[in-house]
Amino acid sequence: MFENKKINMAISIVVAALIWAYVIGSINPPAEGRFKGIPITMTNTEVLESKGLAVKDCSAEYIDLVLSGTRSDMSKLRTDEIKAVVDLSNALEGENEFTIDIHVPDNIDIEQKSVRKLVVEVEKLKTASVDVEIVYSGETNDGGEVRTESVSQEQVTVKGAESLVNEVKAARGTVDTTSVGESASEISCTLVPVNNSGAQVDNVRVNPGSVTVTSVLFYDKTVPLKLQITDDESENLEKTWTAPEEVIICGEKGIIEGIDSVEAEIVDISAVTEDTEIEIVPVLPEGVYLSEKNESLILSVKVEGESEETFTLTGSDINLTGSEDQVIYRFGEDTFNVTVLGTREELEAITKDDVLLVADVSGIRKGESAEVTLAVSIRGSELSASVSPDTVTVTAE
Repeated sequence: MFENKKINMAISIVVAALIWAYVIGSINPPAEGRFKGIPITMTNTEVLESKGLAVKDCSAEYIDLVLSGTRSDMSKLRTDEIKAVVDLSNALEGENEFTIDIHVPDNIDIEQKSVRKLVVEVEKLKTASVDVEIVYSGETNDGGEVRTESVSQEQVTVKGAESLVNEVKAARGTVDTTSVGESASEISCTLVPVNNSGAQVDNVRVNPGSVTVTSVLFYDKTVPLKLQITDDESENLEKTWTAPEEVIICGEKGIIEGIDSVEAEIVDISAVTEDTEIEIVPVLPEGVYLSEKNESLILSVKVEGESEETFTLTGSDINLTGSEDQVIYRFGEDTFNVTVLGTREELEAITKDDVLLVADVSGIRKGESAEVTLAVSIRGSELSASVSPDTVTVTAE
């Protein structure tokens, strides 16, 4: 009895499968499918260019579709058989609205579109020349550094909408460092237009679209940088400077291993009268190069001009020379302003007690008055100083 049930169950499964195959093969019911991210292709762009125009932007790049057909046809439908096309032959400068034509096999119907109309912004066409910029991606082993020896073209042409071409700073090619060895090798790399931030500028074409780059793997080394500075300036200016103490060099391993330091060209700051930055130029042996890992090789010179400090003195602060005993000397002025010139650091070290104000009264006899010129100096310093008033009436009593 139990065996009969098993046989009946097996027969039922086979019959059901045959019936399902018949339904699929003969009846072939309708079915739907959703297709996402179908790219929208613009045609007749050459017609647009012949009018001196180019596409700046469009409202969508992809479209989603719901398609229908028989189950068997839908199961065979491939994404590459579905085309979304916009014809630009009638486009004008400014905003244009176009219907998106969907091309599918004859036995497939279009049920839904995620985008009904495409808005295309068109501008005047512009062509410009830009520099080729080569960058390297990835890391090298053993502290190596990839250098560009040559590029097949230093400049290329970019073409597109005027505002987009104006954004393009360079045509960038990226080389994988793992493809570069210690012997110079030629590598073809694709160029993309980039702006000042390094971001790709879309809808701009580069011609030619690729260049051949000759690159080589060098080794780098950090060594002391010896810098000599001369200053024959005679004005009363205080100059201080900062400069990198090391430099990163690169080259073939056997060459740079024997280099322990690098000297730079002599820097003369005699003519420097204000804060200045001066490029340091290392003197490199043949086959040795500056590494791109150097952040900056700049001598920063700070210049502090003459400052002044004023001290107020009275008659009691005047030192007398040539005075006589038993004689009292009186002064016609009560206060004297002494101005000292020097750098801020020098002036900060001076106090009123360092100011020496001197009057020579040797020619004045008791009961006489005379105009005396005051002499001023700074104790322990050669700083320039002046006094106002610079004369004083002295009466001897």
